[in-house]
Amino acid sequence: MQTVLDLLEPDLIVVDEEYLDRFRDTNAASWICKPSLGGGEGILARVRAAEAPTIPMPPVGPSDTQSIKFTGGTTGSPKAVVISYRSALTMIANMFATFSFERDEVHLCVSPISHATGTFLLPVLANGGKHVILRRPTTEDIADALQRHDATMVFLVPTVIERLLESGQLDLARMPNFRLMIYGGAPITPGSLERLLDALPGRVGAIFGQTEAPMMITAIGPKELSDPLNLTSVGRPCPFSRVAVVDPSGEPLPAGKIGDVVVRGSLIMDEYFANPEETAKTIRDGWLYTGDLGELDDRGYLYLRGRRKDIIITGGFNVVPTDVEGALCKHPSVRGALVFGMTDPKWGERVEAAIVLDKPNSVDPETLIHFAKEEVGSIKAPKVIHIVPELPRTNLGKPDRKRVRELLGQPKI
Repeated sequence: MQTVLDLLEPDLIVVDEEYLDRFRDTNAASWICKPSLGGGEGILARVRAAEAPTIPMPPVGPSDTQSIKFTGGTTGSPKAVVISYRSALTMIANMFATFSFERDEVHLCVSPISHATGTFLLPVLANGGKHVILRRPTTEDIADALQRHDATMVFLVPTVIERLLESGQLDLARMPNFRLMIYGGAPITPGSLERLLDALPGRVGAIFGQTEAPMMITAIGPKELSDPLNLTSVGRPCPFSRVAVVDPSGEPLPAGKIGDVVVRGSLIMDEYFANPEETAKTIRDGWLYTGDLGELDDRGYLYLRGRRKDIIITGGFNVVPTDVEGALCKHPSVRGALVFGMTDPKWGERVEAAIVLDKPNSVDPETLIHFAKEEVGSIKAPKVIHIVPELPRTNLGKPDRKRVRELLGQPKI
């Protein structure tokens, strides 16, 4: 938090009373929101009653800064992403074109609104809908809130979806007006997605995006996702985004070839605040490099193949962790897999995997290694498999390969 304050030097901080201690070491003024105010109406009443001079809103244009948001920072310090009004409006237009929010929309906010969930705030409000913000995102609270508030939509990361499915509390019969669950932020296993589609038929969509290109680079709606051909896809480019898969020189690759996923257009960020070096690395010739590897099929659907920084180079061969994870998850005893590289004197890096089993002791590591060899070959198959109770995740629910290496061995060099 202090890193953020030092970088941005804000004049005013709006903070819940219980978090005020985090902002003691700053000269910025604070507007304290007290729980006793009783939610939005109480806060509005306080604003109306405030004896303060009226400050006129400055004129703004499409190129002015709408917000500065921070990346997850899984590989180091979070970067400050400068988003213009043009970018925010493009995001809203992409969401309207893809998901058609209704005037009676009731959006349950489960994940932090500082990240992916927050990108739905303006689009839902713009068409007259409302938000219900969940204070404690436990499985029981999510299931209860979906029913009690008669929610029509929710955005969830795959780890939360998996917990809901395992709990058996995702009951469509008790959610009569529910129409849309959108997932994103991390890959979902094919098994979990199939179970979700069975639980919520015709009501599941997915998005692919990032802070630098707010959440709607590509998307897939319920009708498209019902096609088995599209189960592992993150959809087609949104109407106001141009997407390509390119080789290391920046040349577009043909359908079916894996390369860097890039995007351009009004959606992308202006820059990383006070960080021209990282900005130049990320935006090249007008294209924003997402850091993801992927391929487009001949219909224009995008399939992600992992993060470039996660590539394992073993014996001179490139191994994409998500390819191996997908193969391991085909085994009926495997509930989840996280593949990573470890420093090795012979191979440079060796492929290892952390595995969560569906039932304790249902299969041994050697059997899984042999299974992986049959699926992806000896080079890509893990040389070591660790059976773990759960996979490490970031605060945003993304697979944490750095953490798993630290827990199970040595940092990757």
